[in-house]
Amino acid sequence: MTKKTRRRYTAEFKAAAVARLDEPGETLSSVAQALGVAATQVKRLEQQAAGSAEAVARWFSASYR
Repeated sequence: MTKKTRRRYTAEFKAAAVARLDEPGETLSSVAQALGVAATQVKRLEQQAAGSAEAVARWFSASYR
């Protein structure tokens, strides 16, 4: 039995994948197919990006009180 290696994506790849979702006519499935990854992976990247933005916003609002 062969061991599969995990794919690692650069921050630029992740950002580009999430940015493509905002383009008109792009769907989760179409972006995933174009990038050669599963739709669930693109959805996870989108959720992580949203979480990161929320974390940054919380940090800024807490530090400027």
